[in-house]
Amino acid sequence: MRDNKKIVLMIAHGSRINETKYICEKVRDDLEGLTGERVEIAYMELAKPSIEEKVEELYNDGYRRFVVLPFFLFSGMHIKSDIPEVLNALCEKYGISYVMARSIEYDRRLADILKERLQEIGDF
Repeated sequence: MRDNKKIVLMIAHGSRINETKYICEKVRDDLEGLTGERVEIAYMELAKPSIEEKVEELYNDGYRRFVVLPFFLFSGMHIKSDIPEVLNALCEKYGISYVMARSIEYDRRLADILKERLQEIGDF
């Protein structure tokens, strides 16, 4: 059973600004609370751990099946090409498998969040 362990891997863009990692960690914590699933974080670029580093660590911990959850608003080149390219190379290297969820894309709840941001500003 050790070789069949599954984990959720949330992939964010990454930034040199440390606050962005804190935000990713808070979202991860909330997601774990909502789903009961263990969720790990990796970054496409500019932050650590990279996708390669995190997958290697999780592989060494016995994980072979990855549910990849992109923490991206749009399905741009990172989602359509860059991330799958990295993951496919890791599949060949380690013999792992993955499925990838959609990026956030359109969701009516986004308008609610943006409305709140406008209300925070008040009468500009």
